[in-house]
Amino acid sequence: MTKSTSIRKPLAGMLALMILVSVLTFTNVSANAAEEVSAGELSVQTLHAIGLHSGFGNDADSREFELSGVSTRLDGVVMLVRLMGAEGEALSGGYRSPFGDVPGWGSPYVGYAYDMGWTKGVSGTRFGPDSVMPATQFLTFILRALGYEDSADFKWNAAWELTDALGITDGEFSETRNTLIRGDMAVVSLTALSAPIKNSGHTLLERLIENGVFDELAQAGRTVDETILQALVSGGVEAIPDSEYLEMMSGFEESFGALLSSIFDVVLDFMLESDYAESEDDLNAWRQFYPEAKGEAEIGINLLKDVAAQVPVKYSQAHGYYISTVQWVLDVLTDFNEAADAAAQSDEDALIEAMNAFLNGMLEANESWLMARTSLASIVYRESTS
Repeated sequence: MTKSTSIRKPLAGMLALMILVSVLTFTNVSANAAEEVSAGELSVQTLHAIGLHSGFGNDADSREFELSGVSTRLDGVVMLVRLMGAEGEALSGGYRSPFGDVPGWGSPYVGYAYDMGWTKGVSGTRFGPDSVMPATQFLTFILRALGYEDSADFKWNAAWELTDALGITDGEFSETRNTLIRGDMAVVSLTALSAPIKNSGHTLLERLIENGVFDELAQAGRTVDETILQALVSGGVEAIPDSEYLEMMSGFEESFGALLSSIFDVVLDFMLESDYAESEDDLNAWRQFYPEAKGEAEIGINLLKDVAAQVPVKYSQAHGYYISTVQWVLDVLTDFNEAADAAAQSDEDALIEAMNAFLNGMLEANESWLMARTSLASIVYRESTS
């Protein structure tokens, strides 16, 4: 069996190095991860993953999150319109701001929110788009969008009283703590998805799904991660006690980590050969290992999906990332098996294509794994220090 070793030797070294980096990333998440990843970061990443957020900035397409920045009134309105799944309608429906101080790109958002009764101006002619937005203003925007009326249901200058009662906030805002950074706005927006719409019997998330918002977002090319969305939907129904859930996930991480180590060991043995398929022992080892590893991963993802409906709401984001991780690993196993087939058949192009898919999948799985673990760790850390 003839091979092109001039190509394969550097390729083998490069791929082996990338896999080793992935091994270290998978297995050595910092013990201080909970302190390094803020609730705002986790919240905005979750909203982004289900298509309800694309960033902050000075235009409608900004991907910059800038979570430590002070929130402006225009930030709040854009965030609200996206959270309500109404961005497409706002941009295509001919909506325009009735206020003269709103920039052109922001006009459809302000116009839509104004027409819906979610926001007002600071005067008859001015909206104050760049004015700093206190927490109670954004909470008022959220409550109005959920059907609650200021003066009848809550006080606009103390909106946290009702949002605390609805579970959107948890005592973090008050008369003495009324500032709002963009990270706070992301956290409030995510928790608002689980809040009840007034007199409807539905949460905001349930209403968005019922109205086909996520299907429309996907059709428009926006990323909608179905596993994270499903975890948010099902989280909290007949919830598993926190201690039992954390114990279960600790066991999952241990067993899944062992599976990953096994995958890396076999893959590295195979890839460190300068001429892959000439090492029949390594190829046979992979052939024997592949169905076993795939079977273990399938058991893992089925377990995670089976308990998804019982996951406590606060852990639903992390659970969605765990499911995504295992799905990526399943895809990676398939990609590497295709690479092994290509190597055995001396198909250089197919080998490189399959290995590229394998490495891209590893990067995706790695990112999802880190998000899962840091999300879970951040909650445990905050509760242990509160």
